[in-house]
Formats: sequence, structure tokens, C-alpha cells
Amino acid sequence: GTLTQNSDIRYKIIHKDLELGLQTMAEAPCFEYHFNEDENMTANIGTSAQYWQVVDGVTRVNEDGRLGMDYSSLGVVMAISLAKELSKFESETDRRIRLLEEENAKLRKEINELKTV
Repeated sequence: GTLTQNSDIRYKIIHKDLELGLQTMAEAPCFEYHFNEDENMTANIGTSAQYWQVVDGVTRVNEDGRLGMDYSSLGVVMAISLAKELSKFESETDRRIRLLEEENAKLRKEINELKTV
């Protein structure tokens, strides 16, 4: 496939790290649509540029004054943000499992002590 141009971090000045919250992603509109002026009513899928204006670099005002979106950038930010959210969940799950295993071992020890009395 074709590689994306200019992705080398050595040639970038980072402004800020981005991480979308799970709620922001979950509440995003997603729909099938066709453009008003499309006589063929060609089906498209997408979201609303107005919703995503809160994320710098995802939307731009086109020459005709309409909002446009960079879906590939949005997709990257969403994929990485979701991975971060899932890793937090996994860490919390691992912590809860460890605590339950410790409690289980303690209860097992108490039961064994009761059996020997």
C-alpha cells in the first residue's frame, strides 16, 4: 500500500497530546446519508463535522464555506484513544482479579484452619 507522507516525528512540532474520552466517542453521531444536491442519492456513511469541531485538526472550512472532515486523522485519534481506554479497563480488571484471588486465598486458609480444629 501507499505510505502516508510526512508521518516522521523528526519533522513535526508537537502542539499537544490528544486523547478523546470514551463518552465523546460514544456520543458521536454516525449515520447513512446522501448529499442534498446528489440526484442519484448515493449512500454514504459518516458523522457530523459540527460535532467534531472540538477536536483541532479534524475539521476545516472548505472553499465553499462548508465544513469538511479529515476522516483518516479522526480514525487514528479514535483508535488510539480507544486502545488507551481499553488498557485502563484491563488494568482495573487485573487489579480486581488480584484482590479477589487474595481474598479467596485468605478464605481458603481460614477454612483449612477450621477443618484442623
